[in-house]
Amino acid sequence: MSLVSDDRELAERELKALKFSKLEWRSVLDLQAASRVTPDTAAVRSLSVRDLFFWFKGLGESFPAWCVWAIAVGDRVGAIAPLLAMVRTPGHPIALPLPFVDGKKLVVALGLRRGPIIGEILQELAIARAEGLVSTEAEAIELARKLIG
Repeated sequence: MSLVSDDRELAERELKALKFSKLEWRSVLDLQAASRVTPDTAAVRSLSVRDLFFWFKGLGESFPAWCVWAIAVGDRVGAIAPLLAMVRTPGHPIALPLPFVDGKKLVVALGLRRGPIIGEILQELAIARAEGLVSTEAEAIELARKLIG
């Protein structure tokens, strides 16, 4: 993508100067970042579960725009179909993860204080679910115990 600078901060300033809305410039920056990591659909399919989890998270609401971009640069619609299926599946563990536990349950179950550590643990639990390492709330809480040592 060469609409703006490859430097994210400079690109943001350029898009603001062009009077793009915040949603528009964030979408452009998200697409730009995704295209650096995965220049085509084959590269996306080769990502590990963990990397694919973060790839979807990074794209967020810009995923449909990424699909259009992928087709525009020559990917076949059929190559994108598995990714579309993930996004169209409510609660898909990689594309649209739903947690087994929430932060409040972790605080109570593990005796932790609220703070950034809770978010970090929840993210690791979501990845563990996507990787098939946990499949119940009890397993998730046990893994959280191990994560905090």
